[in-house]
Amino acid sequence: MLKTKIQFASILYFLSISAIFANSILSINTDKARYEPNSEVKFRIEIEAVEENLKLNINYYSMDNLIETSTWDVNSTIVNWEWLPPNENYRGYMVHIQLLRGTEIIDEETIAVDVSSDWTKFPRYGFLSAFNPINPKTIGQTINNLNRYHINGLQFYDWQYKHHKPLKGTGDEPSISWTDIANKTVYLPTLKNYIDSAHSKNMNTMAYNLIYGAYEDAEIDGVSNEWRFFSDRNHIYPDKHDLPDTWASDIYLMNPNNELWQNHLIFETSEAFRAINFDGWHVDQLGDRGIRYDYNGNQINLEDGFRNLLTKAKDSLTCPLVMNAVNQYAQSSIASSSVDFLYTEVWEPYTTYDKLAKIILDNDNLSNNNLKTILAAYIHKGISDTPGQFNTSAVLYANAVIFAFGGVHLELGEHMLSNEYFPSNNLTISADLKEQLIKYYDFLVAYENLLRDESQIISDQLKTDSELNIVPWSRSYNVWNFAREIGNKKVFHLINFTDASTLDWRDNTASQIEPSTNLNIPVYYEASKTAYKVWVASPDYKNGIPIALDFSQSDGRINFTLPSLKYWDMVVIDFDSTTSVTSEGFNLTNFQLSQNFPNPFNPSTMIKYEIPEQCNIKVEIFNMLGQSVGVLVNSDKSAGYYETTWNATNLPSGIYLISMKANGLSSKKNFTQAKKAILLK
Repeated sequence: MLKTKIQFASILYFLSISAIFANSILSINTDKARYEPNSEVKFRIEIEAVEENLKLNINYYSMDNLIETSTWDVNSTIVNWEWLPPNENYRGYMVHIQLLRGTEIIDEETIAVDVSSDWTKFPRYGFLSAFNPINPKTIGQTINNLNRYHINGLQFYDWQYKHHKPLKGTGDEPSISWTDIANKTVYLPTLKNYIDSAHSKNMNTMAYNLIYGAYEDAEIDGVSNEWRFFSDRNHIYPDKHDLPDTWASDIYLMNPNNELWQNHLIFETSEAFRAINFDGWHVDQLGDRGIRYDYNGNQINLEDGFRNLLTKAKDSLTCPLVMNAVNQYAQSSIASSSVDFLYTEVWEPYTTYDKLAKIILDNDNLSNNNLKTILAAYIHKGISDTPGQFNTSAVLYANAVIFAFGGVHLELGEHMLSNEYFPSNNLTISADLKEQLIKYYDFLVAYENLLRDESQIISDQLKTDSELNIVPWSRSYNVWNFAREIGNKKVFHLINFTDASTLDWRDNTASQIEPSTNLNIPVYYEASKTAYKVWVASPDYKNGIPIALDFSQSDGRINFTLPSLKYWDMVVIDFDSTTSVTSEGFNLTNFQLSQNFPNPFNPSTMIKYEIPEQCNIKVEIFNMLGQSVGVLVNSDKSAGYYETTWNATNLPSGIYLISMKANGLSSKKNFTQAKKAILLK
């Protein structure tokens, strides 16, 4: 009995000691969703508990380049610090935070930073849909949550009093509240509090409305029935969108080519903007209505009407402007108007992942790559009328495709979106999906210059000798390959549909299968130029930080090993623009160990070397006492250029020697070279 008590006491003691030393990063946030150039970023991190000898090691990346490091002591559970990014506009950064106990890494997290003077360059769109009296604290929590996903623009859905008269009252004397078309209460202070809270995070606010909608009794507000459009030449049957009987009205459609309607809608919108500090206008439509006529029996060209009204609205309202191209209807006319980005609500027949990709690429072409695309794609629409939960794999697959092809998914608001009626919120989001979505949006921001900057689509393919099948992106259950060229970089997106149960992004049964994680995949690329760097980043692997890969190049092939592939990997090959690889392989005559870069460094540095023949290579690190502190490479290598990364997080500041030893496997030549490296923490 005594023995049992002693054992139990020992267990309690062990658990108490473990609790003391257990620690983790609970949250990491920035103060804004977007930053103006030359402005400081404020970070806030929450630690589970404070203990002795804790510190934060922070690495700032621009793509794969480590541009700055810093260290902060942890003296409380909340740590705040500031960082001034490089003074460049339209740049994304990845910030990697390591929580250290002494030299031991006990937890790590990442967060992204977007430096952009204009949010429409890289729009990340969210929504709000409930404007009843809401506690300002709750409003702040909603905006803070969206800020963590770096949402920089918000669509205020159905905030308006009437479609043809969005503000109840006047710009000088607005009403304090009103009911929307669904007879839901809209409270003016809630609108203003949301806008103020969004502005505090550098988010832009967009007022939603139909471009041609009016209530049945709109004549009492000065809207003539002769401005409508009709399904017959004799103006007997006005075109309208039927709504439930319990709603305020059906929506009667007005001719967007009619100048009187244009003037009326723009004036009423400007009145609303005088009363409410919206930043821009989001206009909607109902898609292809077929052949329609004006009051005089003339066939209407709706696409021209959209473009004309948008152009006039831009001149009058002088604000950001976007219009929904429902299922791509009139997108060509919209793209040639004055909108600031493109927006498509996706319906049949665009139901497969490859169709999502095609919409984005089509929009790029329509806008000459000047306007970015937002997709309103309602995952689980088929089950959105009953309570349930989002399938994590369905959401991540859709976002992998949309983000990789350069678009953004409209999905985040007070809840997650599954229905074209935005207040519908029957489906909940799991803690696991929320955590993974944060990583996907961090990835979207950190690598926005590779994902969304101007580039050229190429047909180049990565290949593998493994069991995986890498194919050009298409409607197939394989690993999709999609590639772009940006300067001297070739960027390959690998999206893994090998285990998918469906290629329908809607996943209306919420049954999409989670893919297995594939490890250590041998990959090669047939190249005519000399590569000097190969790296990979993935929202599914190591929090999205860039990982330098060892590679070899010979006989026209770049060979490397992909450490992991689950949903989506981005592989980047940087090429030396001045040299080419001959068909005979590398024209190297000497062994060479290059100076590490950067030097001094903290905590990571890149080491490059080249060998003229097949060798056994050993790259080893020594301190100034001659003691080995780490082996980076110890394997047989073919002739070629190589690079490896040395992460010295666990070593103290000081001078170290990087040693390369080569033993030729055929010639028996031996070679040794060393370089001095300075670790400065």
